[in-house]
Amino acid sequence: MKISLIDLIEMIHGSKRADDFFREDTDLDVDEYLERISNYSPNDHIVFAADSNIRRHRFCAGFDEQAIDVDGIVIFYYVLHNDDFFCERVENTEKMYDRLYKSVRNPFIGEFMVFKDGIKRNYRVKNAHGETLHSDEIDRRKLHELIIEWY
Repeated sequence: MKISLIDLIEMIHGSKRADDFFREDTDLDVDEYLERISNYSPNDHIVFAADSNIRRHRFCAGFDEQAIDVDGIVIFYYVLHNDDFFCERVENTEKMYDRLYKSVRNPFIGEFMVFKDGIKRNYRVKNAHGETLHSDEIDRRKLHELIIEWY
């Protein structure tokens, strides 16, 4: 399945839920995401990014000219301390889970979303007692056993 960059950003922007683990204020509007993009390669590993280490380019029109293939697993994550964000392809679920568990424990990550075949997968993060956790209520560096519950 192929979608435009703007459609993918709209899915990222409009997908907050009460059970989301990540609750930091990272919800930019679509235009703000577009303004911050420093890299856009719809067919590569990194689909798009706002990387503070790369000089930002002013993108004109044309975001809809190249469609993004969203088959498989695509992740999006937001880095709080420098407002970077990355949308990239992941080879398999094992690598996705590795990245997810590391992101949940990293206090500098403000968002982590998973898309499977173009559909956002919603998840809750729970502790061993089955309590739903939220990033703004705990010390993320001291998390022990976690349960990822997809819904």
